[in-house]
Amino acid sequence: MNETADGPTATRTRSRRRFVGHAAGIVGLCGVAIAQPVFTLLGEEPTYFVVHGIEGRRLLWFAIVLIVAPPLALILLLMAVRVVSTKGEVWTMTVLVGILTALTIVPAIDREFGLPVGIYVALTVAIGVGVALAYTQLEAVRRLVLYFSPAPILFLALFLISSPSSALLRTQGGADMLPTWDSSTPVTIVVFDEFALGVLLGPDGDLDTEHFPNFGRLAEMSTWYPNATTAAFRTDLAVPSILSGRIRPAGTAPTVTEYPRSLFSMLGASYDVRADEVVTRLCPDTVCATGVANEQSIVQDTAIAYLHGMLPDGLADAWLPPLGARWGGFADQGGHTAASDVDESRSIETEVESGCTNVVCQVGWDRQRFESFLAAFDESTDRPQLLYHHALLPHVPYRYFPNGVSYEPISVTRGLDPMWIDDSDFMDVMRQRYFLQSMYVDSMVGSFLDRLEATSMLDDALVVVLADHGVSLDPATALRGPEEGEDETRSGVHPIPMFVKLPGQQDGVIDERQAQNIDVLPTVADVLDLDLPSDWVFDGQSLLEEDREGPRRWLNGETTSDPDPIAFGIRLRSGLRELPGRADFIGVGPYGDLIGRSLDEFEVSTETKGTLRLDLPSAYDDIDPSVLLPALLTGSTEDLTDDDWLAITIDGTIAGVGPVYRGETLDVLLDPQTLTAGHHDVRAFAVDSQGSLLIEVSLLR
Repeated sequence: MNETADGPTATRTRSRRRFVGHAAGIVGLCGVAIAQPVFTLLGEEPTYFVVHGIEGRRLLWFAIVLIVAPPLALILLLMAVRVVSTKGEVWTMTVLVGILTALTIVPAIDREFGLPVGIYVALTVAIGVGVALAYTQLEAVRRLVLYFSPAPILFLALFLISSPSSALLRTQGGADMLPTWDSSTPVTIVVFDEFALGVLLGPDGDLDTEHFPNFGRLAEMSTWYPNATTAAFRTDLAVPSILSGRIRPAGTAPTVTEYPRSLFSMLGASYDVRADEVVTRLCPDTVCATGVANEQSIVQDTAIAYLHGMLPDGLADAWLPPLGARWGGFADQGGHTAASDVDESRSIETEVESGCTNVVCQVGWDRQRFESFLAAFDESTDRPQLLYHHALLPHVPYRYFPNGVSYEPISVTRGLDPMWIDDSDFMDVMRQRYFLQSMYVDSMVGSFLDRLEATSMLDDALVVVLADHGVSLDPATALRGPEEGEDETRSGVHPIPMFVKLPGQQDGVIDERQAQNIDVLPTVADVLDLDLPSDWVFDGQSLLEEDREGPRRWLNGETTSDPDPIAFGIRLRSGLRELPGRADFIGVGPYGDLIGRSLDEFEVSTETKGTLRLDLPSAYDDIDPSVLLPALLTGSTEDLTDDDWLAITIDGTIAGVGPVYRGETLDVLLDPQTLTAGHHDVRAFAVDSQGSLLIEVSLLR
């Protein structure tokens, strides 16, 4: 017996067609609401993918998964509902259409006008409900949703063809390898990150050898270029400038494909190469091992970056870790990880291999990478060594004391997203932490020189120590993004430390002529007396040339005014306090000299003032200094103002003094000498204007 047109077969056919239409609509809306914003955001940042090890076919798979995974998850949800009820399928689709449409429209409005959280939420609900109702009532709206189904293919094509990140699809092999050179000179280059020249200078412009003795030691055996500057204030442009001697436009991927002529292609055929690259991939696969992608890290970081772009600032700040000034590891930049949460079973090698997303790995990673680099020095190799290391120090986050002891990185980028907050007292704390971390960099330079001496390489080697760029630590400025005319910011970002020890050089020299980091590679070629092909050209020039052109103050390709690193150094130190017999600036602000004094020396009021709720109240119950030292005490305050400074005591001795900022937050760096193993009693006191009366602040746990 044949079934009528309205029978079960026709009903099933209509149901299947409806489901296919729903699925096609979901694919299109997911492309518009999810894939397109991610492609737009990350397509302009090829370095994001380089840092995560996503190049070539990996990038293609990333793009395909981004197009397929979100709609597939929602389609499976729709299928599950459909099994239970066809009406449920319709209602679920209606809700999804409303949500995805709101996710498409409202963030765009927010980016244009900066909506308050309340208006953002109300507008999202209104648009979502309105579109959902229109979808149920109007055939034209349903057809419009269906018309979006091909959109993801267009977004995918634009990302893979025309975005700056598309350059990463090209397979490696473009390195312009030069032939073997007859050279026996070891070459070692260390690049520090976000290292401002001003931090090393005293008010007279000389090196501060009291706080930075190892840089003084380096200067006594090398040529120091006190007028050296960077050619770019972004790491993914500045480091390739060092390695290639060329200046490339923003958006250029820091890979061997875009920089086929580099230090590694110049010497890779003649030298045993150890290249510790972090943000770049300029060393060809034929010379250096290739890194491995970390799927967990790329998924996690992409989700956080996407949500930052979709949510209003108020919600993003409250719900998400800050993006900070990095291209990855976002989830570890605002967490509160106690020492008890440390998984000591995971080795540093395991963490580095897996992308180093664990907070303990991040704390130990810098140190372990550098120690591994030093261990690679070997004077007995058959070929000379090329040893290159990019150290992500003293780059944010700031978490090292001068002796290398690390403290708990709680909200490590607090006050920076994307600009430093406009609070000079808070910035004094950040300057203090930066200065202390820079002193740790000095100890790294000491270890570096010791290793060169121990391996008998120091006399014969070409040694270069420099920075990719500096940093701004002024209130209400970008970390390293000076705009035209911001001379104060430029004084921290533009000048860099640069030291070059020539083979056989015994005495220190100060060369006050203009120099830039793009001069490093032509200098290497000149020192090694390499006969380069005529088409190997540089934007820089050898530092050995007697008639170097100058002055050259290029910053991102533009000529700028002369920066003033001395002024930056003076501002940096203006709020720091050095205690008697110590050279570590553990004190900060007008009451920094109170540190180390006993409560018995003060008049303590019988009243109380405000409250302080510690972020990690249990951190001081049983300190284990061998894991993480909880020296950064942070918390939220009530009934206190920006004018208040709090003294934190450990077992009755003032261990740190810091300002309340934004009327509700406290960051205080404690004296590590007070944080010995075991239990400690923590108290907080507001300091009066004379620094003699302490008023206890109630401590909430």
